Amino acid sequence: MARLASREIAATGLPGDRETNASPVRAYLGEVLCGNVRRPGRIVYMDWLRVLAAVLVVALHIIRSTVEKLPVHTPSWEFFSDLSSLFAVCNVLFVLISGALILGKRPGEKDDSILRFYGKKAVNVLVPCFLYFLFYMFYAFGLSALYPANWGNLLRQFAGNTTGLTPHFWLVHVILLFYVAAPFFKCLTRQMRDGTAAVMAAVIFLAHCYFLYGSYAGMGYVATTFLGAWDAVFLLGYFCTTEIALRLYRFLLAGAAAAVVFILFAVHAIDGYEILVFNNAPPMLLLGCALFLTFRTYGDTVFSRIPSLFAVLAKYSFPVLMIHWFVFFEIVEKRLGVNGMMFVGGGLTGLAARMLLSTVLTLAISAAFAVVFDNTVVLCVETVLEGVSGKALGKMFGTTPGAEKGGEG
Repeated sequence: MARLASREIAATGLPGDRETNASPVRAYLGEVLCGNVRRPGRIVYMDWLRVLAAVLVVALHIIRSTVEKLPVHTPSWEFFSDLSSLFAVCNVLFVLISGALILGKRPGEKDDSILRFYGKKAVNVLVPCFLYFLFYMFYAFGLSALYPANWGNLLRQFAGNTTGLTPHFWLVHVILLFYVAAPFFKCLTRQMRDGTAAVMAAVIFLAHCYFLYGSYAGMGYVATTFLGAWDAVFLLGYFCTTEIALRLYRFLLAGAAAAVVFILFAVHAIDGYEILVFNNAPPMLLLGCALFLTFRTYGDTVFSRIPSLFAVLAKYSFPVLMIHWFVFFEIVEKRLGVNGMMFVGGGLTGLAARMLLSTVLTLAISAAFAVVFDNTVVLCVETVLEGVSGKALGKMFGTTPGAEKGGEG
């Protein structure tokens, strides 16, 4: 995703540009690795949130792959099941961040028309996701998988995520579908007052509770609503950007503490607990919103600056989400032989150390892969498509390709 992070959120960069008399090479590397440190509208606490989401999603899958091999309800199984269940908030964080960035109000911001918005996102979001999917297909089946005769099948497999190679892409598809609805959600949030946003957040939470837990109390309803599904979590991302959300921070923090207690109880006491606490379950909504608001609350102090190394991970967090599955299972585990069960002994501490090593290696290799892939394959395809779509949009709206590109910042 060559420019997604820098366009949706102004990522930080390595020190050095024309204003600091840095060399052109260093300035270029800073832009490639971290984005432009002085990009207007940069929100550093969201950089940190993206780093957290990326770290948690990698750690989650590594821990879960180890937990599946442990005897059930042993101390190690219970500890790491607890940990992975809390780390599952990463999915909600990715969605909240996307909703906040797209739907949040910014002073002086001019909204694109719906067609222009779709054109940009098709090039800068959908296409990179599809290119990462093609990489998985190329690795599994070779160059023949990419032959023109197979493209219809590739598109169907991507849309249905039916290959079995990218099970983690379900979250990618959730986010892609949000971009389809985003222009209409924007019309809603642009007219929404903070009090209304707070009521909306409460309704979303209650709807999630009812449609997930209602059946356990013998309650059901003939129809469902989007307020009880992933679409509404993007609206919670908008809610987290409002002033009333900050005023409710302590209340949400208490709710998150209660959610943690419920998650730990479910792990230890309920078989099949995952459906009760994972993904967009109410405990995850509370925990995700509380984390978001914690980073926002301390955005001008603790999270006002971000080291360059973390800035790289912030910029490439979404590509890391897409590629880490391949990196862990095919490189770190299969090629390097590193995983939580790579040798016996060490008890809980040994397991934790091995999973930590797996997580660090997977993050490092995934970030390196994303930097190379995004700035070669993705960049080339995006550049061609931007030229084509820029001309098309220019003819449609009477603007030049250069003006269209310049308005994206």
